[in-house]
Amino acid sequence: EPLRHLDLARTAVLAPRDLDIDPLEGLGGAWESRPYDGPADLPATIGSVLTLGAYLHWSKGAVRWAEARDVTVHLVQHGLLTPWSPPAPAGAHVLAWCDSDAEYWTRGRPDVTAQVVGSQMLWAASHEGRPRMTTDRPVMLGQLHGTELTRRETLTTYLHACAQGEMLYRPHPNEKDAVSRALHAFMRRRGVEFASTSTALTELTQPVVSIFSTGTLEAAMRGLPAWVSATDPPPWVRDFWRRYGLAEWGGEPTPPWPTLDEEPAATLARVIRGA
Repeated sequence: EPLRHLDLARTAVLAPRDLDIDPLEGLGGAWESRPYDGPADLPATIGSVLTLGAYLHWSKGAVRWAEARDVTVHLVQHGLLTPWSPPAPAGAHVLAWCDSDAEYWTRGRPDVTAQVVGSQMLWAASHEGRPRMTTDRPVMLGQLHGTELTRRETLTTYLHACAQGEMLYRPHPNEKDAVSRALHAFMRRRGVEFASTSTALTELTQPVVSIFSTGTLEAAMRGLPAWVSATDPPPWVRDFWRRYGLAEWGGEPTPPWPTLDEEPAATLARVIRGA
């Protein structure tokens, strides 16, 4: 999305060949494609780098290239933060979702700076228009695939919330491994009903519950009732709920964040242009 607000004649995009989508689709402009075998192929005229992090092969190389040349690395936050979120690269300027996230990124990191630009995903959700609810029965967003909690912890929550028929369980798209499939079979034997995954998460028309999924806040931004719930949550989960204003199941739903005056992608592009 920031590409729609940048001068494309002065922008280079580093992307793998086998993407399912074309990152340049609909942007126009005369793009010149060239092979990339490593940081040595990066144009020397690059003045800043924009990345989601330095924890994957290609991005790590580009960030190290930038650090060696004193080129600013802008790190875009792309999800809610947990203690397992990859840290910012040394010297990065983080473009955060909210004030509490900016503080979280820079805590104990004097080399890292941060400013709030908002979340493009949440901004888009808030501009979709309030959907008409088709059922009051909540859907529990599955996170069996995650590494933040053990499968025992997540499974206990899902059985407690769904086995009595109060909620439907919606598996995460990444719950395709053998262990997750075995747990799905176990959950069904215990009486858990599964929600269809044919409808995109952004098209749900019913209340949403999760342990710590970004989908809870996204649903709240769309105007749907949304909560978090966990059986005996660890301290970091409760801190996560407090930091993002997520409401626990059984009370009033999660309030949406205040609407931003400017689209986050436009703010982000303005920051990059200034750099």
